[in-house]
Amino acid sequence: MTTKISNLTAFVLAGGKGTRLQPAVNDRPKSLAEINGRPFLYYQLEYLRRSGIDSVVLCTGYMADAIEQTMGSDHRGIPIHYSREDTPLGTGGAIRKALQFAESDPALIINGDTLVDTELSVFFEKASTRDAPASLLLLPVEDASRFGSVIVDESGHIIEFREKADTASANGWVNAGIYLLSRDFIAAIPDDRPVSIEREIFPSQSGKALYGFQAEGSFIDIGTPESYRQAEPFLNRLERHQNE
Repeated sequence: MTTKISNLTAFVLAGGKGTRLQPAVNDRPKSLAEINGRPFLYYQLEYLRRSGIDSVVLCTGYMADAIEQTMGSDHRGIPIHYSREDTPLGTGGAIRKALQFAESDPALIINGDTLVDTELSVFFEKASTRDAPASLLLLPVEDASRFGSVIVDESGHIIEFREKADTASANGWVNAGIYLLSRDFIAAIPDDRPVSIEREIFPSQSGKALYGFQAEGSFIDIGTPESYRQAEPFLNRLERHQNE
């Protein structure tokens, strides 16, 4: 059973080209890659809907028209708004551009190629008790070498982001691609150039303003052909968990 949250705007970062995935999916943007006959974005929106999210902004760029035509203006009662970038802005730039659509403070951010099997409400409740303008959902993996790992102190504040090359094949906590960011934090992202929130903004704030919530659960991203092939069984398990 999923506990619901509401009155929270969710930004879905769906503007990427998905270069690494193109050997498997080359005729559409990554977020529209089909699984069980439906675009990946459908499953993300369904997860957000079941969690109680009632305001969604799709941050688009590459093949934005295809995303708008496929997803429309509504997902099962949830209105969908679009924040389109005309030139690539990076993940940070896309979030900054979409700030005008935020109806909540903080806003929830989710990567357009990621889906998690954990309750958003627990993340939101824990993060809400912290005086941190940015909170990241962290999940455990057996091999963090593909992602890089995130190190937190005893109080949960993020003190270090370890690069993939420094992580080897060790177990670790990784950035699951879901964030709660205050309006002030988003507004401070530069808006005059492309910005990566993962590689530029977050590392510059480690030891200062970032809180990492270590959750139980698992996640999938469809960024590579190999991980894309794993998405169908993952989504089948997720659906069973959500219906329990």
